[in-house]
Amino acid sequence: MNRLVGVAFLLLGLPSTTLRSQNVVHLTLDQAKSRLLRENLTLLAEKYSIAIAEAEAVQARVWNNPNFVWNSDLYSVEKNQYMNYKNQVLIQLEMMVPVTGRFHKAGRVADLNVDVAKANFSNTLRELIFSFTLEYNGLAVAQERSKLLQEVEALYDQLIKSAELNQKVGALAGSEVLRLQSERLTVEAERMQNAQYIEASEARLKTLLYLQPEIRIQAELTTGTVNALPPMGELMAQMAVGRGDYRAALSALEMHRKNISLQRALAIGDVKLGFQPHDRGSNYVRPYQGIVVEIPLSTFDRNQGNVSIAENEYRRAQVELVHKENEMQNELFSLYRQCLEVNRTLEEYSNERLAAVRLMNKSATENYLKRHLSLLEYIDLQRIYKQTITDYLTVKQNQLDAHAALMYAAGQNTQP
Repeated sequence: MNRLVGVAFLLLGLPSTTLRSQNVVHLTLDQAKSRLLRENLTLLAEKYSIAIAEAEAVQARVWNNPNFVWNSDLYSVEKNQYMNYKNQVLIQLEMMVPVTGRFHKAGRVADLNVDVAKANFSNTLRELIFSFTLEYNGLAVAQERSKLLQEVEALYDQLIKSAELNQKVGALAGSEVLRLQSERLTVEAERMQNAQYIEASEARLKTLLYLQPEIRIQAELTTGTVNALPPMGELMAQMAVGRGDYRAALSALEMHRKNISLQRALAIGDVKLGFQPHDRGSNYVRPYQGIVVEIPLSTFDRNQGNVSIAENEYRRAQVELVHKENEMQNELFSLYRQCLEVNRTLEEYSNERLAAVRLMNKSATENYLKRHLSLLEYIDLQRIYKQTITDYLTVKQNQLDAHAALMYAAGQNTQP
């Protein structure tokens, strides 16, 4: 057991005080994000997309290999000889020479494809952190809700035990005991459903963090106030440079524009230059040395189809970019208003109000035991307490998720 704890500690890079004897790992959101960036297998695999694009950029600038041609006599009818290169042999070196700058243009298109790959990786990182943040917030709230339900269960267990003793001496009706037990079962059902959500959420987080199945995650709910929202203008400016999907669309637009020039260059074709350093028996003049020039005549195939495709891809990329900009702006404005609304709602759950509700719950238990409250009054107060704290946790999660969504839309990888 100690060895397993030590292994988990080394993997996480956290102090040993964060681990309990049952392999429970305490992770703040920042600590979890740090491990996510180091250990997530999706990110590690996505990095190879950039390496592939960079390799394609190298290949796009590589010239064609020269050709070596050996032309020799296979069979001489006059001498009835096979494979006698002394009768006839031709040696030729050939090289395709680009005259339209297509290697430079192809390299530029490939460079822009690298920019697209890098921007897509940045967007993958942004999306992963956002989805991870939502999952973490959900787990933290569910664990706080579990504490609340366990607290209420413990109160009912205490009251049921006392009520059963009073029933035995005839001081309490059996219906009251049954009602308390029913309320306790209702809370137990809620706790079970919440526990199932915690298990599923932990499994997803452990997969993202590359943790072993036996390790449990203890999330930390941010109870403090979230920082004030930045001005809308600042978020709009951040969005243009921070969103990987937008940068990818810009690079893709420029790549399509450069591809038009490349496809037009390919319409001409390359010139083949050749040199014959030795020729015996193939020409009348001996010894013979010559040169070869082959120029493709763009008569039928002028690459017109690929040029048209490149032009239409460029036009489509222009329309998609305008649509992307409009979509981003509407999303940002909507999320900004959502954050303002949820902030106003959370202000209603002040520390003083929550403290008063907890005090009310404590007083209700004491007053019921003293018979100052009826059973129905006590159950009603318990429900008010449980519902108020549950609603607070729900609103708190909505606030954290709304702010995470706003920063996601603005192109930031972390919450404000």
